[in-house]
Amino acid sequence: MSTTIHPDVTLQRLPVTWEPKALITGVIGAAVLIELAFVAFGMPDVSALGSSFLYERLGDSFILTLLAAGMVFTAAFTAVASWEQVRMKVHVAAPVIGVAVCWAAAIDVYYYMLSDALVANVEGAAAKANVIAFVWAVCRACSGFILVSGAALIVRRRGQDPHDSDMTLINIIGPVVFVVGYSVARFVGTSPAVTSAVHDSTWLHRPWDLLPLAVYFIGGVAVFPALYRQIRTQFALAIWLAAIPAFAAHAHMAFGSGAAFDRSFFLAHVLVLVAYLSRLGGLLLDHSRTYAEVRLMNDDLVDQATKRHAAEQSVEAIYGKLIEAMPVPAFRKNANGRFTFVNEAFARRVNRPAEEIVGLNDEDLFPYEAARKYRTDDRHVIESHETLDIVEENYTPTGERREVRVLKSPVFDDAGNVTGVHGVFWESAPND
Repeated sequence: MSTTIHPDVTLQRLPVTWEPKALITGVIGAAVLIELAFVAFGMPDVSALGSSFLYERLGDSFILTLLAAGMVFTAAFTAVASWEQVRMKVHVAAPVIGVAVCWAAAIDVYYYMLSDALVANVEGAAAKANVIAFVWAVCRACSGFILVSGAALIVRRRGQDPHDSDMTLINIIGPVVFVVGYSVARFVGTSPAVTSAVHDSTWLHRPWDLLPLAVYFIGGVAVFPALYRQIRTQFALAIWLAAIPAFAAHAHMAFGSGAAFDRSFFLAHVLVLVAYLSRLGGLLLDHSRTYAEVRLMNDDLVDQATKRHAAEQSVEAIYGKLIEAMPVPAFRKNANGRFTFVNEAFARRVNRPAEEIVGLNDEDLFPYEAARKYRTDDRHVIESHETLDIVEENYTPTGERREVRVLKSPVFDDAGNVTGVHGVFWESAPND
């Protein structure tokens, strides 16, 4: 696989080696370690401390505030970094997913603010816990729907680059789902319909969490794997892997959390942050790989340029030796008409040392009228890109006129542009 970063330069993709394994190990390992930290190492079950402590002490919990801030900054950084992938041309689908992540984070974070606003309108710890549970489930279902929609927009292209319409669609889907989620949570969250959002005595403690659980199950089983099959980047893999902690978060809430702020409650919130960090981690791995490939490409270009320069120097040296050995005068001029090389035969012809001639022009060596003709011939060669073969008058250092045969041809650079002329001349025979 290769990525074109310039019409004449192709960035060869490095073979995928350790990154997928590291990403898989990191995401799953983080989820397992968090499980151990919360359960095996005794995260306190603060729900047992009483309803007053529950809301008054933890309603604006510093821990939850940190988690919300972490989601916002992680999602924002992911969205910004995804646009960098377009500039580096890793894959132009990344911004669509990045914007989807940003909209998902917006509604996730809004859950915290909306919960605080709604619980102030209800009485009793149980009612407050039900409101929080319902708002959480609605916001998380909407968040997951946005992510799945963003991935589905790319999948439907079947390997082709996304269009501007895909970005437009995700920027429509995001706000619409946000408004729908807000409306449902805002106007239904305090109704009697959600008074039993949390059950203490059954195996299914939070039935509303089955909604986001189903969304992330569909995403993790169908949509996200299809996305990774189409764009084999670490970011796409991370989007898929992030469904694991997201699914686990809702499994903890649905089947493990019987009260607000218990172990499973906090664990679920931390796992959601892990999902966001996983997506960002995959994107950063893509950036790291691309920069490594660019460094290798630069090293290769420098190596090629060094070898080419050495070859040119060698050719130039051979050219110089051949011209120097010629018994007839030979020269080279740049496009401005100044001599850049003359052999000894030319130097003897004008009776000046070769090193003094370099940098001079025809006016410095020949009479004005002759010099003007020579420059006219030079311009014809430069403009026509053709070799000039003529017989003309030339002057010896003593001012004696002699007829000489002159061959002038253009000098080309690597890009095919004419940079000067080179030529030779010799005494013209009567039949020339």
